[in-house]
Amino acid sequence: MIPRPKVSLLAASLALAHAACFLGYDSRWGETKRAQQHAAQAATPESLHASDTGSSSGGRTFRVRLHATPAYAQATIDWEKQARDVVDEANRMLAPAVGVRLAVSDAAAWTPTASEQDLSAVLADLAASDHGDGVELVLGLVGGLPRDASSFHEAGLGEVLGKHAVVRTAARLDENLAVEKGFTELSEEDKSRLLRDRARHRAVAVLLHEVGHVLGAMHETDPHSLMNARYDPRMQAFSLEATEVMHITVSHRAEGATVSERDDTSLATELLAYFTRTPNGPWSEGEREIEVARLEAMKGGTPPVAAPSPSSTAPETTPDAPPDPALSSLSAADHVRYDTAITELRDNHVSRAWTAASPLFARYPDIYPVQDLRCQLALLMRFDAARTKDECAAMARLSTKRDGHSLR
Repeated sequence: MIPRPKVSLLAASLALAHAACFLGYDSRWGETKRAQQHAAQAATPESLHASDTGSSSGGRTFRVRLHATPAYAQATIDWEKQARDVVDEANRMLAPAVGVRLAVSDAAAWTPTASEQDLSAVLADLAASDHGDGVELVLGLVGGLPRDASSFHEAGLGEVLGKHAVVRTAARLDENLAVEKGFTELSEEDKSRLLRDRARHRAVAVLLHEVGHVLGAMHETDPHSLMNARYDPRMQAFSLEATEVMHITVSHRAEGATVSERDDTSLATELLAYFTRTPNGPWSEGEREIEVARLEAMKGGTPPVAAPSPSSTAPETTPDAPPDPALSSLSAADHVRYDTAITELRDNHVSRAWTAASPLFARYPDIYPVQDLRCQLALLMRFDAARTKDECAAMARLSTKRDGHSLR
């Protein structure tokens, strides 16, 4: 059980520092300074530590390829060294807890075609530009937002049981300004230490969260868990349940194996058995059901979507699935696009499937298989509730009209 620490929100701490002279404190410099020192201590994030799982060594090495956008490089002094330092610190958690050590194999600049405001688009762009050959994780390093990005969907994004993740820079201008304004009596060294501690905790926690998704872990309700859906300075460790899921995934990830060489059927079978044994785990509402649906699809070898039209590239040994009449209105090029998305989803490349299918969604608003694919991909991409609802609206509308016949 992760212990509940003292209040550590920066906003509350700054409020305490500002209110010191109005709440009975002596207004002399010494009292104001002591009040700000206490507030700074409360604003310091919790220490990250590995869960007690009985594992004591990082027996596996997961190679990581880094891609930094110009915005990330501009906001991060000596970005490659800092990124490697964050990876090394994350290993202090991953090695004893999961038996995995991340090792940066190479790093390079990268300019995505998608806007960095939309992490899901950037993740899809990264997956399309680097398929992850020769590494176990492709990590995109992205610039920050002009606003507070507490939601992990805004701070980072990772493919569940995939190979790709993106994380934003931990530097935040608004936090720098808040510390300067709220801690006027602290030394420059103390203020710099507070900012460093908060930025490092955020950077490591976000990376660990996205690695957790790549290794199959789901969102959880405990704010102290690294798998909570919102970043919190109180985060300290992975839950025992998340750790067990990651252990299972790692045991099925042969070193150097490509996606097509992975034994996802046996992985899905073992994870399904674990989720069956633990129906009341710490997961956020609906997460377990989404994951079980994904794993059932992996176990069966087919995606949980309408059957695609026959592909000219399908193996001769595989009998053609009967074409869905609803897809007859797709152009030849869009048939290829749809089939590509289905293939990418079958191989568990959710981001690449989203990239391939996205142009179809607005083009065919009344074609049920297209909108069904759209909704299921949105769920797998782990968009926030509002966007998921928007992406699934057409499917919901069409499903109420469907009477067993394909819609055109």
